Amino acid sequence: MRFRYWILCAMVTACQAVEKTKVFPSDETVYIEVTKNKDTLTVCNYEKLAAETETLPLSNFVDTCFMVKLETRENTLMKSGKVMISNHFIGIIPYSQPRQPFKLYSRSGKYLRDIGSTGRGPGEYLNIHDAFLDEDRNCIYLVPWQGKELLRYTFDGERKEALKLDFDLCKSRLNVNHDTLSFFHLPLSPKAPLYNRFTLKGKVLDNLYAGRLALPPDFSHEVFSGNNTSQADFQLSVFGPNDNDTLYHIKNGQPVPVFTTNFQKTPTHNYRETRHHYIVEVLGTKKGLRKTWTTYIKDLILVDKQKLIAKKIKIAIDFYGGLPVSIGSNCSKGYFIQLVSATDLKIQLRKRLGDKNNMPSYRRDLLVNLDQNLREDDNHIVFFGKLK
Repeated sequence: MRFRYWILCAMVTACQAVEKTKVFPSDETVYIEVTKNKDTLTVCNYEKLAAETETLPLSNFVDTCFMVKLETRENTLMKSGKVMISNHFIGIIPYSQPRQPFKLYSRSGKYLRDIGSTGRGPGEYLNIHDAFLDEDRNCIYLVPWQGKELLRYTFDGERKEALKLDFDLCKSRLNVNHDTLSFFHLPLSPKAPLYNRFTLKGKVLDNLYAGRLALPPDFSHEVFSGNNTSQADFQLSVFGPNDNDTLYHIKNGQPVPVFTTNFQKTPTHNYRETRHHYIVEVLGTKKGLRKTWTTYIKDLILVDKQKLIAKKIKIAIDFYGGLPVSIGSNCSKGYFIQLVSATDLKIQLRKRLGDKNNMPSYRRDLLVNLDQNLREDDNHIVFFGKLK
């Protein structure tokens, strides 16, 4: 671990020397450091992990998994996108060129409407970085990549008055919890905001600046926040050499490190937290088409919070015949979400159907039917389920 805990503590609060170190269990894949304030940092020992990869069913993490084929229309096709789920709706920030507006679908995949429009006029936007579907208040929040306004619309697409902010958005992540709004921002200077939380009426509850957690000025960096537990969590993901490879919670208005990984040679990696696990995505790169490079998940590591054991895993959707998926960065706001193109899904279906391993006939029939009713030029398919 290149960034020792005592250095982390000195960066965010007064120095908290490590009181003692406990190692659990005997295989030492995970250990915990305890501070004088009784805060705990869970550390995964990457080099201690067994080389074998265990395949786990998705049902270990969600009670049920829904598969939704998004309605195919010319104005809805995209290369990829970021998906939001609510009780009755699916929202998508499309990743396409030229830029497309936010798309709203029913939970059955029926295209309903665009929300707002791209442009530079009132209520329009150029880039949306995050969004939140708030059915309780009939409000869709759209977070521009930069600016000082939080855009708001009804689910019918009517533009509401934008919420004026007294801080700058910067690749920010939004969460709405009851009557409060909270943002994590990409902090590119010590005086830049890192975290803000306030009521819908504008009362400020937390206002935290980056300080020594500031990143070098580069918009290739990211701030991630899973919002899968009751804790406000975040990770600063640095493009390039990364010493600050830690997952934090906000505690008493301050960032407290809660999880990290001890690498001998640190690769690019991301963290996610659920109620029962920490998840590490170790990323690699490979050559794609036309001399481009693509990122893929080289290792997926699951850390059990209670048993304090870590292992390399793969995930199969047992609800749909063992199709491969991942967990990690696609776990957000309490949901597992996987967006798959029709072309990629057909490749997965045919590979799975060609597998000689035993599969119940009803599962095979489901996959055969899905393959027959899916065209390569169809819109994307969304798999999702509520996290346990």
